[in-house]
Amino acid sequence: MRRTPKFIALAITSVMLAIQAHAQSFEEGTNIISVGYGFPNLAKSYFSVWDDANLYDRSSLGGFGPLHLKFEHALNEKFGIGLSLNLVSANGKYSYESYNNNGVLTDYTDEFSMSGWSALARLNWHFFNSDKFDPYWGFGIGYRSAKWKYTYGDPDYSTENITAKTLIPLGFEITIGARYYVAENIGIYAETGLAKSIIQFGVSYKFGTK
Repeated sequence: MRRTPKFIALAITSVMLAIQAHAQSFEEGTNIISVGYGFPNLAKSYFSVWDDANLYDRSSLGGFGPLHLKFEHALNEKFGIGLSLNLVSANGKYSYESYNNNGVLTDYTDEFSMSGWSALARLNWHFFNSDKFDPYWGFGIGYRSAKWKYTYGDPDYSTENITAKTLIPLGFEITIGARYYVAENIGIYAETGLAKSIIQFGVSYKFGTK
């Protein structure tokens, strides 16, 4: 009777090893392409604070992204290397009334725009692996670029546009995420961390498995 717990433990271990050996979603030689969308758009959120503070009579805000494009190649069952591309933009207009130098009440519109992108080499550590679920830690480092522009609508206040570019073009990201495969080669993914957005969701396509 004393051998029964050992036998059960051995049986469970054998089943787990069999699952790992024959039903892994992340295997050596696997290639994965992912496309995702992130939240929030930090630049848009920053300028929306001005709108919430009622500093302007009328305003309109827009933006795109962050959009996340990823490629990963599995070196083995634990580690993958790849590329992470990230795009984001924001724009807006602020309209207000002000007296010009002649004392006439006049409508003015200030405009701003921002665009940024990054291209990072990425390393993922896959700390658990099953046939459908694939969680991982990810770290990326590489190049980033961003450009800001602000245009004053009141020429009596300023005729110069404010522009700024990235001072230090070094970009990085660190996230924790997971993929869940709803079909053999198609899955959904989610990540949270620092990667031009706090949280991102998307779809993944897997190919090249042995």
